[in-house]
Amino acid sequence: MHGLLNSAADWVINFQNQSFGENLQVSECAFPQNTDAAVKYAEQKIPAFDQMIEFDLPATIDLVLGATHQPMLYYAGYSQGALIMFGLLSAKPEYNAKVALFAALAPVTALGHIKGPARKLATLALSIKGRPPCYELENVRVPVAIFWGDGDWMSTTKDLDNLRDRLSNVVYDHRVDFPNFNHADFIFASGAKTLLYDKVIQVFRKFQIRQVRNE
Repeated sequence: MHGLLNSAADWVINFQNQSFGENLQVSECAFPQNTDAAVKYAEQKIPAFDQMIEFDLPATIDLVLGATHQPMLYYAGYSQGALIMFGLLSAKPEYNAKVALFAALAPVTALGHIKGPARKLATLALSIKGRPPCYELENVRVPVAIFWGDGDWMSTTKDLDNLRDRLSNVVYDHRVDFPNFNHADFIFASGAKTLLYDKVIQVFRKFQIRQVRNE
């Protein structure tokens, strides 16, 4: 799932050999794309992320599982796409049984330590809308793989530390091996395939093999 005000194009917008979607296709992983309801720019009210958690994401998961006749899926969420999955697994714990592995790419789950212009926007949003709802991350039982960059101004190391402290099943924790890898680099970096996407696909494959062995 894509980030804030973006679309499913996130996964194919980079060069063909560097896009996550293209690499999933090559690896023969199923790749259903989704654009959340927030990306209806023209004359429509943008829904809050708690509405995406309540309606959009569970509907998407149920649709994919129904279409593929599979009991579980593998989920990759970037930025807001990670946030809404954490929210769903917290608010509706029954969805933990429908996700085999959750790859959280540059996850944003708190605003306490964000940097740069985004901090001013967050402050403005709080003054207008008030505090966002809190979610019980302790309800998240799905295996979680976290991918992060040390130059990220949105998904900061301090906020990630707080996230890890509340999760009980972090199975993979990967810092992208490139200096100052930032929030936008997760989509647009010229070396995204080697630095990031290959690692995500490797983790997916590892858990698929484990799942088959357990069946």
